[in-house]
Amino acid sequence: MRLRNFPSLLTLGVLLASSFPAVAATLYLRDAPPAGNPYHNGLHLTGAGSIGSWSGRAGMFDFYASCSDEPGTHFNLLTYCIDPYLPLSVGPIDGPGLPFTLTSPDEYGFSESLTLTLQKLWGNAYVPSMASPTAAVAFQFLLWEYIADPNFDFASGYIQLSNPDVLAQALAWHNALPSWTNTAYLHVVDGRASGRQSFILHEHTQPVVENPEPSTWLMLGAGLLALRRFRR
Repeated sequence: MRLRNFPSLLTLGVLLASSFPAVAATLYLRDAPPAGNPYHNGLHLTGAGSIGSWSGRAGMFDFYASCSDEPGTHFNLLTYCIDPYLPLSVGPIDGPGLPFTLTSPDEYGFSESLTLTLQKLWGNAYVPSMASPTAAVAFQFLLWEYIADPNFDFASGYIQLSNPDVLAQALAWHNALPSWTNTAYLHVVDGRASGRQSFILHEHTQPVVENPEPSTWLMLGAGLLALRRFRR
């Protein structure tokens, strides 16, 4: 998946920050082509572990996202799920997308320590997670383990790993995390109000727009900056 080199959303958002309201924004998500992939065209493996009593696919999602429900304003979003206990649901590839609330990790309910852990994980392992399905699944299960289980233990609890290659990668990242200094500022694409899975959005996600719409980049950048100001 190739990402074009556009200026960061934060830089673009500065242009509207002085007048943009400091409130949560709406982001519309829909599936990315081609159609027919039950895991929405991302890197994934089947049966790498279990989530409660469920065992199935896990990995990276490939969506189109927009801060407008108008056609032609969606950009590519590679992301991961943070709600393993809620059903997956986004709009079809030919629709405007389903609405999600763009908010901050603390407004979502994450503790300061959990947020820092996720920021370190994303800042150091997100790019390597795109190297293979095994790496993507390790990243996803590590996210779920940090978020959904009170104790870190892949042999028991709500989140478990059974694939040895995935487990080895997840443990390698977990063991390296205390020494990591890079962090990534994250936002949550919250679907809980509609009973849907939620996802992570990195502040510097680079938009790849079907039909270039500068206003889309400005609106989303301003929304992200406003959320950051609101959190402070």
